[in-house]
Amino acid sequence: MAFAAPSPTLFVGNLEGKTKKPELRQQLYALFTPYGRVIDIVAKKHDGGRGQAFVVFEEQAAATAALRGLSDTKFYLRDLRISYARNPSNATLARTNPALSKEVAAVAAAKLVVSHAQSEYEQLEKDRDAAAAGKRELDAGEEPAAKRARHAEDEDEMEIEMEDDEDVAGATVSVVCSNLPAECNEDIMGALFSQ
Repeated sequence: MAFAAPSPTLFVGNLEGKTKKPELRQQLYALFTPYGRVIDIVAKKHDGGRGQAFVVFEEQAAATAALRGLSDTKFYLRDLRISYARNPSNATLARTNPALSKEVAAVAAAKLVVSHAQSEYEQLEKDRDAAAAGKRELDAGEEPAAKRARHAEDEDEMEIEMEDDEDVAGATVSVVCSNLPAECNEDIMGALFSQ
């Protein structure tokens, strides 16, 4: 156990690995609170973090008192190994410099993602506008005979669609609507479909 680099964050090792994370945090909080105000307890159950935790105090003096008072204390039938953490915790960094907090980093990352999405959207809009402008130029540059042939094809399609519509006009069409609000009654639906 090294006392060389005092810090408000303590590393706690040799913890019972089968204890559930919420219970472990609660019990560590109860164990360390008498020595000073505990800001955060980080206990991981994966990525090699089983059996260890970090306890972050508001002040370094409280961390030192807890280190001296609880070293080699039995906790869940195991001797605790407590030392100062090698690196400052995120909670400590956020208190000294709010720009380093996880929340600020998450907001910055979200802004970056939105910025990239916005620029991609703008590029797609430019590409779509350019494609539409190129199509208009092609339409304007066509020979009159080609335009007439395409216009005749469009008229044939319209005639076919109109014929289909005429066949349906004589028949009764039923529409099934589901998941409508309770306020929708027959009068409202009739007004809607009569338009």
